[in-house]
Amino acid sequence: MMDTPRENSTHDSGVWLLDRIMNQMNAGVYITDVDTDEILFMNSGMKKQFGLVEPEGKICWQVLQKGMSGRCPFCPVPRLLRDGPSAAPLRWEEHNTSNGCIYENFDSLIQWHDGRLVHFQHSLDVTKYHKLSIAATTD
Repeated sequence: MMDTPRENSTHDSGVWLLDRIMNQMNAGVYITDVDTDEILFMNSGMKKQFGLVEPEGKICWQVLQKGMSGRCPFCPVPRLLRDGPSAAPLRWEEHNTSNGCIYENFDSLIQWHDGRLVHFQHSLDVTKYHKLSIAATTD
């Protein structure tokens, strides 16, 4: 039986559809509150990459990095807030301290379903690409 929205409202159907689409992606996606760094949503691909079951409600830098006692020094949220929601997405590379992978990240601000501005990150694991690139240039 297919998992369907509990209520028959347009909002619930839209959230259900978005959740289904995000969980089918071959990339990591997560959304955080820009003020508290609380994870509001994480797709199943990213949960699997980091071995997380229910990260929603937790602080991103506490579950996605090792040894952090505050917001990551490379966190794109301050720059995104400075540039504003209409700015182009930030593209940057991250060497993750938690799982040792290298990610190409695309970050932007979006409006959440409750109207607040949130941080959206789309991450591609490029670890194998980097290893192949190094091997290709080594004799």
